[in-house]
Amino acid sequence: MSKTIITIIQEIDSNKVIVECALCRGSGQRPGYTSDTPCTVCNGKGVVLVKCTPPLVKCSLCNGSGHRPGYTSDTPCKACGGIGGQPLTGEFEILG
Repeated sequence: MSKTIITIIQEIDSNKVIVECALCRGSGQRPGYTSDTPCTVCNGKGVVLVKCTPPLVKCSLCNGSGHRPGYTSDTPCKACGGIGGQPLTGEFEILG
């Protein structure tokens, strides 16, 4: 079993963090496409700004992969929006 880690790149303030994009694994490239096609979750940045109440835990629907189960590898998970994680409690919002 592979271990999934939600990588927090930077904490902006008490409820905003920058995380590595789980869908593209930080590459910025849309999975399964050419290198000039940006990831639909992070818009080619490889990281995503998320507003939430930390800590973040692995998304239970996609198991932290960021991919929507049963769909192609470039389809973001509907539960976590493609970031691979969710806050332990409360809501979250992907800001960009």
